[in-house]
Amino acid sequence: MPLVGWFVGALGALVFILANAVFHNTAIAVVLSIAATILLTGALHEDGLADSCDAFGGHVTRDRALTIMKDSRVGTYGMCGLVLVLLLKYLTLSSIAQNSPTWLFIIIYIGAHALSRSLAIRTSWRLRYASSSSDSKSEVAVSYYLTQQDKVICVCLGLAPVLVLASIDIWLAFGAVALAVFASWRMQSLSQQRIQGYTGDVLGAIQQVSELGFYLGALAFMVPTA
Repeated sequence: MPLVGWFVGALGALVFILANAVFHNTAIAVVLSIAATILLTGALHEDGLADSCDAFGGHVTRDRALTIMKDSRVGTYGMCGLVLVLLLKYLTLSSIAQNSPTWLFIIIYIGAHALSRSLAIRTSWRLRYASSSSDSKSEVAVSYYLTQQDKVICVCLGLAPVLVLASIDIWLAFGAVALAVFASWRMQSLSQQRIQGYTGDVLGAIQQVSELGFYLGALAFMVPTA
């Protein structure tokens, strides 16, 4: 998954560069780059975010929350959560693009996608799958067949772009990782509290909020270019 994040982030950055060269408008380029990443992943993580918001937003029982996650419809909490996250992504990426050179924007973009997927996978090691195994779309892939070596590789692939970023600006990298980890931890804690485990939707939600956290942390510690 972190390696997939490398590819998705690189494609998003490439679309941004091409769109910016054609339209000479940072905002349009950012929107098109986000759209490209959504199309590439089939909105898998965004769907998980919306379902998790619907399940955790209201005061419902554990069984009801799991049922909501399996419902293909999107409710008020899901819509609000999805719109807010996408809007914040647009605003933070636009600000990063305007206040940093293109090569730094690319590293941040790839780093956010790689680390967020590594953090999502890590959740599956720490929590049990909340639903029945027969309903699982992700438990087998991320739990049973991963060795310790696989886990080390997963973490290294997620952290590799961060190490590149740290070699350029240690505080920017620190801020990005800190907020990404905090967002992941908060969603993980909420999932454990509400459904006593995780589901594939929760992993998608963790990827989304930690990706956003990475952008926000990077922007907060960024020194604007002259």
